[in-house]
Amino acid sequence: MLRLLLAFIISCTFALQSKAQQNLVPNPSFEDVLKCPDGNNNITDCESWMNMGTLNTTPDFFHTCATLPQITPPTLQFGYQYPRSGNGMAGIITYIWQHSPGWPDYREIIGTQLTSPLVVGQKYFVSFYVNNAGYQPGWQHIGSNKTGMRFSTVPRSEQDPPLLDNFAHLYTDSILVDTLGWYKISGSFIADFAYPYLLLGNFFDENNTDTIIFGGAPFGGSSAYYYVDDVCVTTDSLYNEGWTNIPDYQSQSTSIVCYPNPVSDILSVNSTIPITSIELTNYLGQTVLKQQGLNAKNLELVVKHIPPGQYIFKAGHLNQTHYRKIFIH
Repeated sequence: MLRLLLAFIISCTFALQSKAQQNLVPNPSFEDVLKCPDGNNNITDCESWMNMGTLNTTPDFFHTCATLPQITPPTLQFGYQYPRSGNGMAGIITYIWQHSPGWPDYREIIGTQLTSPLVVGQKYFVSFYVNNAGYQPGWQHIGSNKTGMRFSTVPRSEQDPPLLDNFAHLYTDSILVDTLGWYKISGSFIADFAYPYLLLGNFFDENNTDTIIFGGAPFGGSSAYYYVDDVCVTTDSLYNEGWTNIPDYQSQSTSIVCYPNPVSDILSVNSTIPITSIELTNYLGQTVLKQQGLNAKNLELVVKHIPPGQYIFKAGHLNQTHYRKIFIH
C-alpha cells in the first residue's frame, strides 16, 4: 500500500512539473511549416503563426527548407543570420520612416493562438529573442526600442490590427542594434484576462518609439528590421530561463575581433588562434575578398575598393569557421 501511495505521489508530482514547464506557445521556434517558404511576406507558411499587423504589412518567415537563397538561413536578403535554434525564424519591421505621410505607423506584428488561455491571477514568465538584421538595400539601417509581447482576447489581422496605444505586457526600452548576437527580451506579469492570443512587435506610436541610425543610405527611408526566434510563455521561471538550452550565436565565436566596424579603408583582425584562411562575402553570398594558406593571429585587410554595404567575414581555423558581420561605408 505504501509503495502504491508513493508511486501515486511521484506520478502526480511529475504531472504537475510537466504542466508547469509547458510552453503555451505552439511552434515556439518556427520549426514546423505548412509549406516551405518560397518568397517574402510568408509568415502564414509557418504553422500556427499569422500576420496580425497593420494594413499592407508583410512579416517574413525563414527556414532552411526554402530553396531561394534570400530566405534560406543563414544567407538572407535582410542580413546574414542563423536561427537561434533549429531551422526557422520570423522577421518583422518594428519601425519605418519614409518621405511620405502615414509610414511611421507601419508595424509588422505576428501572432498565434496559445495552446490554452491564460489563467486570471496566474503569474507567467515570458520571453523571446530578437536580432537586428542590419540590412535593407537602399535604406538607412536603424535600431528601435519598444519591441515587445502583447496578449489579446481576440485575434488581430490587417483589417482589425492592434492599436498603437503605447502598451505591451512585455517590451524593451533598449534600442537594439546588435546584428550578430541574439538579444533576449524577458519578464513576468500576472494575467488580468484569460488571453488566448499572443502578439509580437512594436505597439508604441512614433512619439514613443526611439531609434538610432547605424548604417545604410536614406534613398527610400529608414527601417528597423528584426529576426525573431524562441518564444516562451510559461508558469515556470526556471523553464523560461533555459528551455531551449542553446548558447548565444555570438558566444560560439568570441576569439575573433574585427575593427573598426563600420570600416572604410583597412580592416584589422585580431585572433587568439592562428587564422588559416579568410573570406569576405556580400549578402548574395558572392565572394569579394579571399585569402588562403595563412598562419597569422593579426591581419590588416584593405577594403577601400569594396562597394559599401554589409558583408560576412569568415575566418578559418583548422576545421572551424568563425563569422563576423562587417559594414563597409
